Amino acid sequence: ASPCDHSNLWLLNHDEFVRLSRGTLANLSMIRTIHPMPGGTYLVTLNNGQELAASRLQSKILRNRLLRL
Repeated sequence: ASPCDHSNLWLLNHDEFVRLSRGTLANLSMIRTIHPMPGGTYLVTLNNGQELAASRLQSKILRNRLLRL
């Protein structure tokens, strides 16, 4: 498998992980804060302090998913 092979993504538990952008996944239990940004996107801060930008489409999906929790 090549480094860009995404077939292993299906092995992750979809209840625990969320896609933030085309190349970024985050474990929901590791998210500390979510801040709205201009343009309908979010800046996600993890428990370790790392900041990840969510795309506009994935921000909408993340918002809808979190409202269901």
